[in-house]
Amino acid sequence: MRLGYMAVGNDGRTIHLTGEDRPRKQLLEKLGATHAENIYVDLTTENRTKHIGYIVQSTWFTIYEVHDWEGKSTKVSAA
Repeated sequence: MRLGYMAVGNDGRTIHLTGEDRPRKQLLEKLGATHAENIYVDLTTENRTKHIGYIVQSTWFTIYEVHDWEGKSTKVSAA
């Protein structure tokens, strides 16, 4: 289940966004901005591009979906 989104800027800033609204709209609201440009990455093996984030106020933000953990957890004991 998707919990929301996380925006990570090229300056190391992390902004947590909810899953209730589009990440672009939330990012603009949190930064107090009105304009964002799309960021794409070339997928050379598939000969296409993929949208991965936004440029807002000269900072590049990559958007990630945040999901529930569904894998097995292994307990690490302190030695």
